[in-house]
Amino acid sequence: MKRVALVALVLMIPVPAMAQQMCWISPAEGSENIVILRVEHTATIPNDEYVVIYNTGRTSVDLSGWVVFDSYYETYRHLPPTARTDPLITMHIYRIPYGVVLKSHCWVRICSGYGKNNGLYLYRDLRTQWLKDEGDTLYLMDNYCNLISQFTW
Repeated sequence: MKRVALVALVLMIPVPAMAQQMCWISPAEGSENIVILRVEHTATIPNDEYVVIYNTGRTSVDLSGWVVFDSYYETYRHLPPTARTDPLITMHIYRIPYGVVLKSHCWVRICSGYGKNNGLYLYRDLRTQWLKDEGDTLYLMDNYCNLISQFTW
């Protein structure tokens, strides 16, 4: 019961539209150096499907609470908050856990499948693929709704 309530609470947090930037807080120093470097979307099993986020800069950047969204974001951002509680939305969004700090010239890989999070690998714990083989766009946003990077294939 607690897990369902937590999922519903997390999904109800609004993520403002990129086109309608309503961020009151500027991105953290060094955020401009964070990029989605690579996307492996043609995997046959979930653990072989991943997104690599890389820090091209000279300073560490705290990614705690940042969000990776697929192209469903374009639909999601127009939904009223009451419609953002659908559990299927979790298939389209991944919130980076707290405590993930990306050091200078380092990367972190977000895998779709199962595993134990560590300094290099984060796992979504999905049983199916997240990324569309035929093409999609991923958006990386900080915890203040600033668009940091996007990647299209």
